[in-house]
Amino acid sequence: MEFLALLYFIWILWALGFSLEYLIARLKWFKKNLFSKDPIIEKFVMRFGLGMAGMPVLLMILHQIRLPVLWWWVVLILVSIIPIFSLINAIRKKIKIDLMSLIPKKIDVAFILVVLFFIFHCVTMFTGAFTIPYLEDGDPYEHAAGAKMIAETGVGWISGMSLHHYLEPYPPFYDTFLGVLHQVHPESINWTLKFFNALFVSLSTLFAYFFFKRLTKHNWIGVLGALAITALPSFSSHFIFAQSYAMTIIFVALYCAVRLRDDKRWFIPLAITTASMTVVQPSTALVTTFLLGLYFLGVFLSRLAPVKKMIKDKVLLRLFFALLIGGILGFVIFWGPLMVIYSGGSIESGLWMGGENRKFLNFVDDYEVIYPKFQHFWYAPHMANTPPHSNKIDNPKGLGPYICITVFIGLLLSIGLLALSFFKKFKKKIFFEREVLIIALLWFFYGLYGVLGDYFPIRVLPNRFWATFGIGVALLCAIALFSILKISWSIKPKKGLFRTISVIVVIILLAGIIFVSAAKKYEVNTANWPQHKFRGNPYDPFDPNTELGVYLAIMNTFPKNTKIADACTDKEAILASDMIYESWNKELIMYEQPYSDTSRWGWNKHQMTENREKYGALWTNYYADTPNGLWSTLKKHGYEYLLFSFRCAELYGDNETNNRLAELVSSGLFVPVPPSNQAVIVMKLK
Repeated sequence: MEFLALLYFIWILWALGFSLEYLIARLKWFKKNLFSKDPIIEKFVMRFGLGMAGMPVLLMILHQIRLPVLWWWVVLILVSIIPIFSLINAIRKKIKIDLMSLIPKKIDVAFILVVLFFIFHCVTMFTGAFTIPYLEDGDPYEHAAGAKMIAETGVGWISGMSLHHYLEPYPPFYDTFLGVLHQVHPESINWTLKFFNALFVSLSTLFAYFFFKRLTKHNWIGVLGALAITALPSFSSHFIFAQSYAMTIIFVALYCAVRLRDDKRWFIPLAITTASMTVVQPSTALVTTFLLGLYFLGVFLSRLAPVKKMIKDKVLLRLFFALLIGGILGFVIFWGPLMVIYSGGSIESGLWMGGENRKFLNFVDDYEVIYPKFQHFWYAPHMANTPPHSNKIDNPKGLGPYICITVFIGLLLSIGLLALSFFKKFKKKIFFEREVLIIALLWFFYGLYGVLGDYFPIRVLPNRFWATFGIGVALLCAIALFSILKISWSIKPKKGLFRTISVIVVIILLAGIIFVSAAKKYEVNTANWPQHKFRGNPYDPFDPNTELGVYLAIMNTFPKNTKIADACTDKEAILASDMIYESWNKELIMYEQPYSDTSRWGWNKHQMTENREKYGALWTNYYADTPNGLWSTLKKHGYEYLLFSFRCAELYGDNETNNRLAELVSSGLFVPVPPSNQAVIVMKLK
């Protein structure tokens, strides 16, 4: 089933990309296919990328229908109609397909190198994801709950209920897509999250190659840029959250923007991919769409001319209106309906944007402000818990010394080449277009401001800005390495000596990038990352006497998708352990929270305390109902086990919890069974 899920993933994205290309070619304004003159390899990879970047728009449209249509077969049918129709039409017209034309006529050494980078990226991310059996930190558990709900119900919302953080009013695309993929492989939500999130991150290597290649019109800059993206420790980790998807499809959106520069057919793909960027993840949407805006600004500045001429500049008009329509489309398919359905306070709460540290343009990483210093750029990161090398798992920081040196060289060369481009004497000798140099500088300083955001009053998640910063860093790295060789080849006196020196310098820098930065990226991603979901030492989580020990034992011994109830509201842990607690079942929610003013599961300790003070200690039916009533309710919904964990004592008190356990056991309806320990009691329903 795992291989089937991968095949499904590949097909639906390629088929969606093919369908978009087919429909665009049928419009009278465009007439030809997007990739009609492109190499076969680029055609396949970027058609797949176009499908990946277009999937958020498709799924959010299905989500807004407000019917249970988020099923794997619905998506499969929708994206397969046009490819199948095209195949039938070709057979009917007896169109001969030259299979030999699908084979590249010559060996593309550059792309072979990129494939090797992609393989390294995959090995790094997959090894890291599956090194540990649990999900790291806390966010992935909530994604597991959201994806499982969509996989089981085919919907991403329940009227009047706020189910968990990563469904509405938070943009639900990431959980929706993973939920649809999980339907194809329903045995393990744990595997679905780990595998596909790692694949999302790894695909950035391929898309980055074609983007950098198209942007600079130099094949080997595409290779060097892809290498830098792959090797950068700070460009995405295997941490499971929506940013992983967003930071990969940004390269597809930028690729569409570059293609639109020379070909009007890319207007619609750019609008669609821009819309997708706005609905994948809110903070990344703000950061990456601004990156697209800076691309437009770079093109604008490179083409400065009298106002009348600028107004008639087709390239600028195409870019401007494509980005504008993309933003409007994103508003129409998600943000607009969201504002109609939810109040402003609900949206702010759902996006975690309340309080002193979470304002729209003052959105910090956590309550401990971090002020990056030079050492945070210079040192390649690892997971040691001592500064300056300590790191964060959602987005590691650090570049490594050789990337820092290369970027500094690239920065100087870009500024120098840009200055020379304004002199007629040197303009024709500059081997980069002016807009490339301007864009590289804009992206670099924008990313630098972002990661240093804690020094400024306006900031948006400075720690997570490291991934966005990596795009400008990678471009400057590629410019530096390419320029060193290009300049040395153009100097006539002592040409041989300059060539030798330049080759040695480039080899040293490349070796440093690979054997320092890339090696550290592998190290930080394959370390035993801590978990913060369960009680116990987060850096030594395998003690069987901890909460995590019980959940790991359940995951490894109980049949998949066994129904297990948790008396103390930690439903995400059960779902992430490949078991089921129906957090979306209204009857069970109301049974668990009979005195709740708003139906919401996942109460925190403060909310529990408030309810205990308001309604008394036994405010939940897991404590208040009779043993027979509890047994009947759980049996009615097919539950086989009931858990009482250490957090029950935290929420309700030791005496109340011990008395309740004794009462349930004495009834004869609940029998303690392995893997119970001092932290969690597992009881089987007779």
